[in-house]
Amino acid sequence: MPQVFSTRVFFCFLISSCVCTICEIIECAVFTRLDSSFRVLRRTTQGFYAGTLIICVFFMALYVYAKVTVGRVASKKFIAVLTVPGLAAIISLFTAGIFYTRNNSGQYYSYGPTIIFCYVAGCIYIVAA
Repeated sequence: MPQVFSTRVFFCFLISSCVCTICEIIECAVFTRLDSSFRVLRRTTQGFYAGTLIICVFFMALYVYAKVTVGRVASKKFIAVLTVPGLAAIISLFTAGIFYTRNNSGQYYSYGPTIIFCYVAGCIYIVAA
């Protein structure tokens, strides 16, 4: 593992983005290849994809913070505050609803309070970065 903080964060971002891409591919396969009797699998893949997306955006914001604070010690308080929206979004994945629907052309999309909350958390990270 690299020793420089920003390099370690970037490495974590690369790993999380690869995992997020794999989760998205699996989610697409589940929704397009399986019928509606696989509700639990659909809900699980939706949660994994949304969760890994939030983790990706968190590492992106943390990387920007690491690059801005070059030469200074990274504030553990700031990093702890930065984790709050992501943790709240991930907890909401387990507690609130995620729904999906298909449009007339057969494309599916997720919606619901959890998805909105995850988008808000992602926007907070983008603004914080």
